[in-house]
Amino acid sequence: MLPWLYRGRRTPGGLGVALAEACFNPDKILGALIDGLSTSDAAELFGEGPSTIVISAHEKDVVRLGSFFQQNGIECRTIGRVTENPSLSVGGASIDDDVNELNRIYESALPGRL
Repeated sequence: MLPWLYRGRRTPGGLGVALAEACFNPDKILGALIDGLSTSDAAELFGEGPSTIVISAHEKDVVRLGSFFQQNGIECRTIGRVTENPSLSVGGASIDDDVNELNRIYESALPGRL
C-alpha cells in the first residue's frame, strides 16, 4: 500500500518506548533527535494512548506521507529525525540517552524476569 514507506511500528508502552524501539535497527543501532514535542508530560511519552504510531520515512518521502494521511483524515506530524549517532534525544522531555544502553536494558528485561 505504501511501497516507499521505510519502517512503521506500533508498540505497547507509549511514544517513548516506540521511539526507543525504532532506534533498535537490527542492522545498525540508530539514534533520533526528537524536537517536535512540546511537553515533558510522562503520560504522553509513556502512556498507552490510542492510535499513536511511529513511522520512519526517508526525508524525500515525508511530504508524500503527510499527504497520504491528510487525504485519509488521519493526523500526522513530524516530531524529529533519525540520526547516525546512537543517542535518543527528546528535547521537550530533557531525555538524552545512549541507544546502545537502552537496547541492552530492553533486551535483558524479560530474560531477567524468567
